[in-house]
Amino acid sequence: MKSNTQKKINNIKTWIRLGFSLPNDTVIQVRETGGEELSLRHTIIEIQFEQTKSQQFEIQHPLDQVSRRDIYKLVAKEIDAKSEKRSVMGRIIRFFAWWFGFTSLYAMFAVCPFCGQIGCPVGMGSAGFVGGFFALLMQDWKTMLGFFRTRFSRVGKL
Repeated sequence: MKSNTQKKINNIKTWIRLGFSLPNDTVIQVRETGGEELSLRHTIIEIQFEQTKSQQFEIQHPLDQVSRRDIYKLVAKEIDAKSEKRSVMGRIIRFFAWWFGFTSLYAMFAVCPFCGQIGCPVGMGSAGFVGGFFALLMQDWKTMLGFFRTRFSRVGKL
């Protein structure tokens, strides 16, 4: 029993290191808390980044039921929380940087859809539109995909 538990803890530590891209010397502590009843037990994961900085996560499953998917959900929540912390100015600058990058990439290979010439103002306008669309997707792609998913699911039900 102890060896299976230790094996599970080592698996969880490996998944945490892979998910958060942590070095091998990062201290990760995994423990189970709660009572004897299965529904009351949950898993606590504590990651110590430096001597003074640590972060604690809680998974609502007992230790033996924690899966790789639970760890990756935890990592995804942490990434979403970090992206929500960005300032408005940082989001605007990031949007314009993506827009410029996508527009430049598209314009490098694009020709005007009407006259077929490179560098036509209409072609550059379409490159700017496509670049802006992809920049918007990069900024908040989950909301955009959710919008399209709900929009097309309603069309199929009509």
